[in-house]
Amino acid sequence: MKYFLTLFTLIMVLGCKGGSNSASEADVAKAIKKADEAKILMNDGKFEEAALKFEEAYKTNTDNFDYLMHAIESYNQKGEYEKSLNLLEKYSSDHTDSPVYFQLKAGVYQLMGDMKSAKQNIQKAYEVWEPIEINDLNNESDLMPLTGYAMLEAGAGYQQKALQRMNDALKLEWLSERNKEYLQQIRNEIEYYDSKSSTILEYTNDIIICTTNLDSLKAVLFKNHINVSGSSFKEKQAGKVYVAERFRRGIEKLNITPCQDSIQ
Repeated sequence: MKYFLTLFTLIMVLGCKGGSNSASEADVAKAIKKADEAKILMNDGKFEEAALKFEEAYKTNTDNFDYLMHAIESYNQKGEYEKSLNLLEKYSSDHTDSPVYFQLKAGVYQLMGDMKSAKQNIQKAYEVWEPIEINDLNNESDLMPLTGYAMLEAGAGYQQKALQRMNDALKLEWLSERNKEYLQQIRNEIEYYDSKSSTILEYTNDIIICTTNLDSLKAVLFKNHINVSGSSFKEKQAGKVYVAERFRRGIEKLNITPCQDSIQ
């Protein structure tokens, strides 16, 4: 079974500009109530009703872009992609300087199978997002926006710039081992990113490799910039690791023979 995060979902780490008017406390409370009602509708599978209720919440408090995002998500759940696009267009004047606005459009077009339009909107998101430079990073909380920007950069067609950005980030002295592992995983995904693909970070069980020394195999793969999406144990060390299809050429360079390709 595949589990993947689309590019536009992964990089929703930058706040989106809200409407021009600040909501009153009363409107904020009303919007929260409407959003809570919408969530109940979503849980009941009433996606279109939920979308309308989320839109009401957004109109009540345009400072909270999350409501509009949830309305889009509700329409997408039902496959009403044109309604998602119409909703985005309806409120476009407030958000055309926001990368998240274009990321949302890209995500809808991706679901529609219109990859040309999806790529165009990723490019627009990249153009309006202020670059995140290595010298701007001060602590762990800055790493998520950095990786989001680098992934957007790769999706917009600047894979090598994104890869260099991640390699430079890995040289930061204050990184913890956990930070380094996170950056390395994203770096690996960017390195193997196919510009024809609609995703960067994707966890799949396309390729299964069997081993009698699980820790050693995982270390070798990671050293060669190949991400492992999971593992299962038969004994203390023996087991299997799962690798996405796009890492196949890296596996072949290491002369590693998969024990099987999983059935999709």
